[in-house]
Amino acid sequence: MCGFLCWWGFNREIPSNLTENGRLLEHRGPDDAGDWKHPALPLAFVHRRLSIIDIEQGGQPMVRGKNAIAYNGEIYNFRQIKKELKKEGMKFHTNSDTEVILQGYRQHGEDILDRLRGMFSLVIWDEKKKQLLLARDHAGQKPLYYYRDKEFFIAGSELQALLARPEISNRLNKEILPDYLRLGYIPTPDSGISGIKKLPPGHRMILRPEKEADILSYWSLADKSTTKTINNPGNALRKTLKQAVKRRLVSDVPVGAFLSGGIDSSIIVGLMQQLMVRPVQTVTVGFSDDRYDERDYARLVADFHGTDHHEYQANIKLKELLPRLVHHFGEPFADPSAVPTYYVASQARRAVKVALAGDGGDELFGGYRRYRAMQILAKIRRWLPAPVRKLIQRGFKRLGIPANRRSKPGELLRVFQHLGESEAGQYLAMVGLGGENIVNKICCNELKEHWFNTWEILPFKKEIFAQPGEAAEKVMLIDLLTYLPGDLLVKTDITTMMNSLECRCPYLDRDLIELSRRISINQKIKGRQGKVCLRQAFADLLPEQIQNRGKMGFGVPLARWFREGEKSNYLAEILMNSHDGFFSLIDREELEKALTAHINEEIDIAPLLWALVMFKLWLEEMNIKI
Repeated sequence: MCGFLCWWGFNREIPSNLTENGRLLEHRGPDDAGDWKHPALPLAFVHRRLSIIDIEQGGQPMVRGKNAIAYNGEIYNFRQIKKELKKEGMKFHTNSDTEVILQGYRQHGEDILDRLRGMFSLVIWDEKKKQLLLARDHAGQKPLYYYRDKEFFIAGSELQALLARPEISNRLNKEILPDYLRLGYIPTPDSGISGIKKLPPGHRMILRPEKEADILSYWSLADKSTTKTINNPGNALRKTLKQAVKRRLVSDVPVGAFLSGGIDSSIIVGLMQQLMVRPVQTVTVGFSDDRYDERDYARLVADFHGTDHHEYQANIKLKELLPRLVHHFGEPFADPSAVPTYYVASQARRAVKVALAGDGGDELFGGYRRYRAMQILAKIRRWLPAPVRKLIQRGFKRLGIPANRRSKPGELLRVFQHLGESEAGQYLAMVGLGGENIVNKICCNELKEHWFNTWEILPFKKEIFAQPGEAAEKVMLIDLLTYLPGDLLVKTDITTMMNSLECRCPYLDRDLIELSRRISINQKIKGRQGKVCLRQAFADLLPEQIQNRGKMGFGVPLARWFREGEKSNYLAEILMNSHDGFFSLIDREELEKALTAHINEEIDIAPLLWALVMFKLWLEEMNIKI
C-alpha cells in the first residue's frame, strides 16, 4: 500500500518542493520513497511505499522502456497475469505486482485494467502517445484526487497533499454543503475544495495537453445483469468467497484480520484459518459502553476458530484525534465510526502489516435494516393510495417525536415520517443524518433553497429508482455506488493508512460482487433477517450464538458525547467558538438553540451536530476560505 503524487505542468515547471509535498503521504508508505522526472517534459511522479510484496525490488516509481508508473494498492492475481504475459514474450525483472501492471499496459494498453483483480489507484505515462492514464479500482477502495487548470495537472492519494500546493486555492466548494449536511460525506466526483475532483470507481482517465480529459467507465456494477439468478447459491458462494480470501493472503509480510463478532468478519476469519498454517492474528477493540462493545462476541468467534486473539479497550481522546482525522481526510467527513476504526487499526498495526476486513458484506447481501424497511414500504405503497400515505406522513411529522437512528423503533419512525414520498425520498430519509427541520432553521438562505430543491436528487441515480424491480435491490445497488465508496471505503482507507496498515476486503472481490448480483433478494432477506444465503452457506464457520445475530454496527455513543462530560465541553467549544466563515453559512443563535435542545434531550440530532463539528473543525484546521 502506498501514496503518490503526479505533476504535469502544461505551462509550468516541476515545483522544486514536490518531493517535500510527497512527505505528507509518508504514513501511507513509511518503508521507501522515490521520484521520477521525465527527461524533457515538466512531468514528475513522487511515491511513498508500504512494502508488502517483493520488498527488496518493488520500489516505485517504476520505469520500463519509456513508460513509467506510480501506483497505490495490491493486485491479487498478478502472478497469473504475469504468467500469461511471459507467454506473450514480456520480460520481468522483479516479483512485484507493479511491474505486472506496467508490462501489461505496454502489451495491452488500457485493456489491462479489466484483467486486474484487486484494489488500486494508478498513473501511467505513455511516452509514445504522450498521455497519462489514471485509473481507480472497480469498487473504489483506493482514492484518487486530481486538479487541472490551463497551467498544470496534479493528482494524488490524499487531498492534503494536493492542498499543500500554493497553486491550488483552498476555497470551499459550497455546492457540496447540502450533500454533506444530509449524508455526512461528499459523493464522487466532487470534493470539499473548489476545483479538486475524485475519479469515480471503475473509471479511467486519459489526459493530454490542450484537450479535455477523457473519463470513461471500464467496469460498471449497474451494467451487470441480474436476470440469470442462481437458485441455490451456497456452493458458488463458498467457492468464490474462499478464493477471494485466498487471493488476499498473498503477501511477504504478516496478515491478520479485524474481528467484530459479526457475520461478515467471522466468516472471513474462519476461511483464513482454513487457508493458513498458523493461527490467524485477530484484533478487536471494545468500549466501556456495552451497547457498542462487541468483545464478547469476537472472543467467542476467536475461541471457535482458535485464532491468536488481541483484545483492547479504546481510550478515546477526541481532542487529540479529531484534528488529525480532519487533516488526513482533507475534506468534511462525518462518519463517527472513523473514530473506533482508527483505534482498531492502530492496535492491529502492532501485530500485523496487513489486515482483512468485512467491508461490503452488508451492501452485497442485505445486512442493513433499511433494506427490510424498503420492502415493507413497497408493500404499503401497493396497499395504500398516495393521499392516504401522505396523510399518515403528516400525522407522524406533527407528533414531532425524535427518531433515534440506531434503534429499530426510531429507524421505523423516520420511515413513517417520509411515508408519502417516493422511493428516493424514503431512502434518503433512512441514510441521511436527519434533522431536516433543524437544517432549515440554522442554514443561510442560499443553502436552505438548495437543500429543499434537491431533496430527492443530488448523488442518487434516479434512473435506478425508475427501473422495475424490488425496492431493496435498488437501494442495495445505490449503496454500492454511493455510500460504500463515498463513506465506508474512504473511512477504512484513511484510518488504516494513518497507521501504515494495509486493509484488504474479500467481500469486494470483483467476482464475488458479480456473483451477488445474480442472487435474488429473497435469498438474501427473509422476514427480519438479512444475509440469509451467507448464514446458510457458512453455517459451519459460525458459532451457534453468532448464526442468527443481528447487525450491530461499529458505532459510538454520539448522543451522549454531546450531553455530558469532557467530550461534551470540547464539542460544544468547537461548534460555538467564533469563526466568521462558518457563521456566514450557519445561524449562530439557531445553532445554539438546537445544541441546547439536544443536550436537554428534547431532540436527538447528534449525527447532524457531529457533521457540523467536523465541518467547522475542517474550516479552522485547514484554513479554508469561504
